Amino acid sequence: MAGTLLVYQRERSAIWQCRFKVDGVWQRASTNERELKRAKEVAKKLLITAEIRKEQNMSVVTRRFKDVAKLAIAKMEQRLKEGTGKSAYKDYIPIINLYLIPAFLFPRIVDDMNR
Repeated sequence: MAGTLLVYQRERSAIWQCRFKVDGVWQRASTNERELKRAKEVAKKLLITAEIRKEQNMSVVTRRFKDVAKLAIAKMEQRLKEGTGKSAYKDYIPIINLYLIPAFLFPRIVDDMNR
């Protein structure tokens, strides 16, 4: 699937990796397969799963705290608008934005500055 899904191997690795584009953003994942044919099948399943997650307003990438936190904030804001949310959500949202997200981003920023 040219332009949307790529399967490749890294140097000194027998495991096939894949890259796929969801919502215009490239994502990476390991297929955990050593055979190309099976790796292609797994890569297609990973792409389909990611697209389904996007359609269901779930985080496509779950390895980054920021992505999951933003999804949680969106759900809390939606519930507050519907009137079903807890009053504590009004406190949680700024705490996540002001303290938690920056705290988990800081190590990456320091790494980028050292390069």
